[in-house]
Amino acid sequence: MKRYLYFLFVAITILVFLLNSKLTLEGSANGLVLWLNTVVPTLLPFMILSSVLIGLQGEQLLNKLFSPITSKLFGLSPSGNYVFIIGMFCGYPLGAKTAADLLQEKRLSLKEAQYLMNFCNNISPIFTVSFICNTLLNNKKIIPFAILILYGIPIFMAFFTKKYYIQKNNFLKPVTKTLKSACQKEDIITLLDNAIVNSALTSLKLGGYIILFSVFCSLFEHMHILPETLRTIAVICLEVTTGCRYCTTSPLLIQSGLIYPTLFTCATFGGLSGIAQTSGMINGSGLSLKQYILFRIACSAIVFIISYLIFIIL
Repeated sequence: MKRYLYFLFVAITILVFLLNSKLTLEGSANGLVLWLNTVVPTLLPFMILSSVLIGLQGEQLLNKLFSPITSKLFGLSPSGNYVFIIGMFCGYPLGAKTAADLLQEKRLSLKEAQYLMNFCNNISPIFTVSFICNTLLNNKKIIPFAILILYGIPIFMAFFTKKYYIQKNNFLKPVTKTLKSACQKEDIITLLDNAIVNSALTSLKLGGYIILFSVFCSLFEHMHILPETLRTIAVICLEVTTGCRYCTTSPLLIQSGLIYPTLFTCATFGGLSGIAQTSGMINGSGLSLKQYILFRIACSAIVFIISYLIFIIL
């Protein structure tokens, strides 16, 4: 039954794309530009270097620097500390990918990997500062608040779910290999070659998701048969970059004064495109996409309420 429903959905989608070829081309071009100018330069170098570090067991060195803080606050293992660092600084879907990679290499337990993916797989700080605060809002004074609410709320939520995911017996035995032994096992050039190939394939997969969802955004933006409220919700929920930009130009949000609450909520949720990208990164790892989505929805609701209280009521 599901197969026929999927077939029907894809067939209808193809028909809609053909009937709206101009909007489809426009959306594809926007998605391609977004992927080439933003995603590839921002994520690809970190993907390559992160893969090399994992191959070299390099998280052990980073763990020595950050474990006094992250282990006590979140109860993370040495490999878990590495996922936390990558996820928080590089953004999604690299946080989910790193958790899935270390889980498959048996350096993380399933519960710890799920715990980390839930709250570490956020938009990158570079995206928050450069695109949201400086480009869209043109307001550098909002940067501290944006950083606090977009990363503070997931961390705050992590404390409430910590008892369910993190227990002492959930930790796997620490990896005892050193950087030297890792290098001896596999040549550094081979590690780098594999990292480049795998990261390039991952980047291409992300590009496909971004282009596809950008087309959907373009179609919904011009679907005037729908009420403006539904069009706004659809665009915001589909793709985070297009959604954030739409928040600052939507007449509905401008008139209601909901630009800031909606914008930060959109950034927290990450869009269906972000969820699809995350799904592609964790496919076959055993990690639960459903738990991740529920966590994102909960964080988004809290972000909207706090932003609404601050920017609308106060």
